[in-house]
Amino acid sequence: LIVMGTYTFHADIGLLLDGDVEVAKFTKTEAKILSILMADPGRIISKARLFNALYESHSAPSSMRTIDVHFCSMRTKLKKAPSMLDIATVRGFGLKAYLIGIDHPAKLPLQNTRKRENPVPGDRQ
Repeated sequence: LIVMGTYTFHADIGLLLDGDVEVAKFTKTEAKILSILMADPGRIISKARLFNALYESHSAPSSMRTIDVHFCSMRTKLKKAPSMLDIATVRGFGLKAYLIGIDHPAKLPLQNTRKRENPVPGDRQ
């Protein structure tokens, strides 16, 4: 169970609630992604980190673009419902969950405004 503002996410069943109202239902993989993002709201999570958290080496798809496909589906589900919770791409850094009106989707934390000295393999800079 993950709480972010008025939102409660039941990761085990992929159900996002705003209070007692169902906002969206997510697939198992989408639920894993959303639980990682909501566990640390506003923090930018690299696609490489998400990819590694989702897939073990023997079952990994050949491309990290898989994350983009899931991300697109998740955003579509969030946009269909009247939701203040959103997820955004922070170009060159990764993805983040945020509450509309509370946080800006492309706002970078101070420590992430410079290029990393030791980038994660497969992570775009």
